[in-house]
Amino acid sequence: MQYSPGNPPRQKGVDMKIGIDLVQMSMNHDFTHAVLVTGDSDFLYAVQKSKEEGIHATLAYFPGTQINSEFLRCFDNNFLLHDDLLDKWKL
Repeated sequence: MQYSPGNPPRQKGVDMKIGIDLVQMSMNHDFTHAVLVTGDSDFLYAVQKSKEEGIHATLAYFPGTQINSEFLRCFDNNFLLHDDLLDKWKL
């Protein structure tokens, strides 16, 4: 988070950090499956690199999200986070 006096905090570089973690942890074989909740195709390269390491990748996205077709194709699975599904997960 980035803070400046008189302004609300804002995220800075979070997507890049997530992408780097995804690739590093994939290379270390810290996990076998990754679920990415996003519509941001900036993660394309990180997902491709993790798949090269044998990671099974799933994309989860919200209704109305515009998903780049190349980004969508790079995942093994994808699913829409519709309201009925999210209601089942409420605590």
